[in-house]
Amino acid sequence: MSQVKLTKGAAPDTPSSGIMTLYVKSDSTLAYKDDDGIEHVVTDISTLTTHTGTSDAHHAKYTDAEAKAAAVNNSITDGNTDTAPSEDAVHDALAGKSDTSHSHSKSDVGLGNVPNEDATNPANMDQAGATDGQALVWNNSASQWEPGNVSASSDLSEIIQPSVISPSDGATDIGEVPDIVLSTYYGLYSKTQKAIQIQISDTSGDFSSPVVDSTETSATDTVTVTPGNLSTSTTYYVRGRYQEDVNDVWSEWSGENSFTTADMFNPMLTVSNLGPGPSSDSLITYDDTTDIGYYGYVGCGNEPTYSSGTTYSSGDIVNDGSDEFYYSKTDSNTGNALPSVGGENTNWKWIGNGILTDGPTISSGIGLSAGTAFNDDCGWLKFFIGENAATPMSTRHGTVTAENRVVFISRKTIRNDLSWNDIYNAGAVYGTGDAGTANSGSDVTQDAQVTIDGNDYLVRLMTGCQGDPASEAYANQQCSDDEGGGSEWNDLFYRVHEDVPTCSDTTVGMPGGDDTTRHGGPQDEANWENFSNVDLQVYYSDAGDGTYCWQQEQGNDTSRRVYRGSVGVADFLAPTADYTTTAHGFRPVLELIQS
Repeated sequence: MSQVKLTKGAAPDTPSSGIMTLYVKSDSTLAYKDDDGIEHVVTDISTLTTHTGTSDAHHAKYTDAEAKAAAVNNSITDGNTDTAPSEDAVHDALAGKSDTSHSHSKSDVGLGNVPNEDATNPANMDQAGATDGQALVWNNSASQWEPGNVSASSDLSEIIQPSVISPSDGATDIGEVPDIVLSTYYGLYSKTQKAIQIQISDTSGDFSSPVVDSTETSATDTVTVTPGNLSTSTTYYVRGRYQEDVNDVWSEWSGENSFTTADMFNPMLTVSNLGPGPSSDSLITYDDTTDIGYYGYVGCGNEPTYSSGTTYSSGDIVNDGSDEFYYSKTDSNTGNALPSVGGENTNWKWIGNGILTDGPTISSGIGLSAGTAFNDDCGWLKFFIGENAATPMSTRHGTVTAENRVVFISRKTIRNDLSWNDIYNAGAVYGTGDAGTANSGSDVTQDAQVTIDGNDYLVRLMTGCQGDPASEAYANQQCSDDEGGGSEWNDLFYRVHEDVPTCSDTTVGMPGGDDTTRHGGPQDEANWENFSNVDLQVYYSDAGDGTYCWQQEQGNDTSRRVYRGSVGVADFLAPTADYTTTAHGFRPVLELIQS
């Protein structure tokens, strides 16, 4: 839509005020509404539109010889007011917008009559490739006037028609929850974006019954398809559009892109409720060999916000201000730009997004007051455990009945100086809704739960041993015994630590020694992440208090309980259940309850 003042060569039915609004209708005709809101069809101007190429190519527009007196009010003036600019303002704004073929000069015809003498002279129309009656559009990128092209509009031509950027046309092997990305929003008259809408159909050209019709009221160019809408091995067609926030006008629909889904979807994204944190197919990692996966880091809400003036050290985690989290890879890291989401550079690496909660909130929520709270600025590591994951992960967990589960494991221990019995007495060892496999001397129902942002979570300890009780006697665990095999500690936690425990060199993952008597077994698959001892609160000499991390299981002597991590990530030991020092720590697992 353009506000124009016609002082010469005006179209018929010009309202007495001299101001009218031109717009392109769905049948490609031009119309305007007068002061009373009555619509009139414009018959003397057959073409007037914005340039739909580059986003900065829609500036001043001038019509043919019959209406070249129309001064179009848009971004050639400061403020983009609703009245036509003065003759001087228009001329001054256009003074630098000329090329070798065209120039602009002031006219004495009257307000707003600032013709491009070469391009708008009917005798010279061929210089711009335009025909009589066609609009000329200033292409700022190409620094030249170009003929405008009429295209149908749902109502008013106020927003540049977007295109679908992703998935690209003809893309294959697309997952169940793809990100649909449109080209950047651009509206006339500084009108900002109000909403985005995408539709997906299984029939080309027919969106009357779309399989996905999603509108988000936010200034974004991306809509993520929710699980359960797309089928495998199917070709779909997607289109999108934007809405502006002044008159709630929608742009034209984009053209459609086709894409074909994969033969199998990532099961990490088929869980009905994923909770907070990374959920894009391109940002997560699934291991189909073990049926487990890693989503990424989820914040606690207390991480510092990145500042270019702050010096960061290796291991520091910052929030970019929009709940995207980045890990400092270097010391003396000052003024270095953060990479894009999912990326990394020399100094920073993206590690995750979203907010869950902090340690004090969990402890308070389950009534656990024993010990000392610390590490209240550490977030969570989000994992997927599939129905075919190894035992005990697939069997020894809480009352969540879903075959595929999402768990959040605290990146560090959040309390120290407490015993296994203290955690059991808070109902936070097993999450099974009964008294569990062992007790603290008397039975306590293991049903600790918290509710965060509308999601319910079981609160429990990690599994750290293959059996319950353990098969080997106290301090008699060799790597080859694989005492921790199939546990969450070995199959999840190992894979985000920079060490890769192996029986061919048992010192790896055991910097504190005891690698021949306290080893929890080898790592089976490749790493997803490479956090350090300090990052994960393991190995007492590096990370200090809370590095003896209590697990669910009993030792071979059932008066004992397993802990992991004191002399390294591969460490395995089982002290008595009532043993308490500042070295002993509570690292909760939040298991998302599926609705």
